[in-house]
Amino acid sequence: MPNVAFIPPYQAAALARSERRVSRLLRHTHRRCDDVLHFRGGAKRAGEDRKSLAEQHPEFASADLRAVAVHWVMVWLPVAIWLVDVCLLSSVSEYLATLIFPTRPEMVLAARLLVASAVVGVEVGLSVRLHTAHESADETENRVPYWACWAGVVAWAAFLAACLVATQQAAGAEEEVSTRTLMYGLAGFCFLLHLLLPFCHELQHEAKGYMLFRLRDSRLRGAERRARHEEDDARRETTATFQHYARDLNRHNALYPPPPLAAGPFAVAVRTVINEIFGEGTIPPPNQIQGGDAAAPAPPAPVVPANGNGGSAAPNPPTPADAPEAENEYLRAVLGRRQQDEESEVRP
Repeated sequence: MPNVAFIPPYQAAALARSERRVSRLLRHTHRRCDDVLHFRGGAKRAGEDRKSLAEQHPEFASADLRAVAVHWVMVWLPVAIWLVDVCLLSSVSEYLATLIFPTRPEMVLAARLLVASAVVGVEVGLSVRLHTAHESADETENRVPYWACWAGVVAWAAFLAACLVATQQAAGAEEEVSTRTLMYGLAGFCFLLHLLLPFCHELQHEAKGYMLFRLRDSRLRGAERRARHEEDDARRETTATFQHYARDLNRHNALYPPPPLAAGPFAVAVRTVINEIFGEGTIPPPNQIQGGDAAAPAPPAPVVPANGNGGSAAPNPPTPADAPEAENEYLRAVLGRRQQDEESEVRP
């Protein structure tokens, strides 16, 4: 029987290159199949986390449109108050800017933005503290801390209104009746405006929980979507790589003398993914003979299509007595099916 020792040197070099190419394609197939299962597991974990999150917070997962609308109003309420404060407390901000930075007139605009942000931040903190005191009062039936928090909120709103009146008086707003009326009207509006967030502390608490739930759910949904996309890409690459591997293996065994290059070995991940793509039985499980067990019969060989969506079953040649050699012969027949389809017309 001829072997590599009788092959001319130039043909031996080509044989070695062909073997390296087949081995490289096999390794790449293993990596791509591992990627398919890895991304599939990531998508499954993200889906399970989303389900667990919905079970932990059913009030947010199944919220009706009215509740969602209220949550969004509460989310945008601090932003609206901040925009009003930029204009309403502009005199206070300008006074503080000229007092702290007398030689930096460009700090006036920055002071307007920073003062409005600081006011809204303080009111959000007061709202959180007020809600905590409210829950504690419901549990302990001691409402003194709750009313003390409300007293602090009212004092804060009155302080802001007083600052507005003082700055307007410094600008001479009391000299005329119209400006005086406007000044006190703005002060009253400022007082009521800065009671609004603490007054809605329960709705604010629910809105914060809803937004955190949506952010977490959106992140998990994005992770699941990316994992599915990566899995689809890995499946496409696996399909193309395995088809190249089958074609090159058949070409190698057709061009070069025996012994033929055996197909595989294939890991469990490769068998699973390839059988999902091309149909069950494309890569059969290995035959094992241990103790007195007989060799497992090989399943029918499907026709591996070009698009990797499965194929029709065809009779399998009889299994030889030697189990490992029988599996190699079967795999060579399976991998050679594509080449046979390209050379001949498939008949029913």
